[in-house]
Amino acid sequence: MFFKKNKQKVDKDLLLRANIAQGIRFLYLDRSKLFYPENKHYQKLKDTFEQLSKNIKELEDKKPRMLIMSGDHFDYEVLNQKMGDCIISYFEFLLQMPPPTSIFTKWKKAVELGRMRVPTLSYILNSLLTYKLPDYWKDKMQVYTDVSAAIIDIFNDSTSSQKMIEVTEKVKQNINKEADEKMKEFYKNNILEWLRLGLLI
Repeated sequence: MFFKKNKQKVDKDLLLRANIAQGIRFLYLDRSKLFYPENKHYQKLKDTFEQLSKNIKELEDKKPRMLIMSGDHFDYEVLNQKMGDCIISYFEFLLQMPPPTSIFTKWKKAVELGRMRVPTLSYILNSLLTYKLPDYWKDKMQVYTDVSAAIIDIFNDSTSSQKMIEVTEKVKQNINKEADEKMKEFYKNNILEWLRLGLLI
């Protein structure tokens, strides 16, 4: 894993991508359980999150670059404190999401983007709508509702495809709680930034 810096010179851009890729893999893609203290993997996940967060903050002074989508082309953006905090918030977000364990779905869990496998919004939304929450996780219901509503807003703003129609119909059937407008906007703004940085697709 790319948690520790090698004594040999390592490309700083690659090191940044490697830490993000490891975060996506260990905190989300390979996670089979909810991030909950009673989960036997909880401490390992917590330690991984803390180490990755530390690595990202330490990289800020080295000013590595992220390859991002800028309009109709790709461009480089230098890692600064704001972007570092944004990446750490993204890691926290991944830990809150249901584990991506379902194989009975037409939505892709992740796709290759910028030499990283990044989660897809369509899969996250599907899991938010279909994951059966255990009693000890019921307090996350409002969070899941707010995130779902934020993703739907983003889809509505960007497309009118058949896929969007199918997703919207599913949302109508599965969302029973009212979204908190303030939190929906909070998640929407964060998700849009994560999309811009190529952390979601």
